[in-house]
Amino acid sequence: GDMVPADVRLIASRDLFISQAILTGEAIPIEKYDAMGNVAQKSSEGEVSSENALLELSNICLMGTNVASGTATAVVVATGGRTYFGSLAKNVVSTKRVETSFDRGVNSVSWLLIKFMLVMVPIV
Repeated sequence: GDMVPADVRLIASRDLFISQAILTGEAIPIEKYDAMGNVAQKSSEGEVSSENALLELSNICLMGTNVASGTATAVVVATGGRTYFGSLAKNVVSTKRVETSFDRGVNSVSWLLIKFMLVMVPIV
């Protein structure tokens, strides 16, 4: 199990199985093969229509995934924050937290207690 260090496009591969559990949660490794190999009809041609389709491409290995078995030669297409994994990390960090009804309830009870204390302190 080596870890894939960047988003790569496979040039040549031999019995390559990649575990994408870190991205998809699937425990079963997925076979990946180069676009020029004997299974080329299964590899993607053209544009990617959605982010989930990127995970389905048979000739792309994404950063953070692990090699379960096999060997391959690949070309790096993205590194760091420009990778699929990097974009997921940016989305997690940059999104604002949505206030839930529990948060609103805690805030209203807190303010009620503060107002009660402000009234009671001068009386006592």
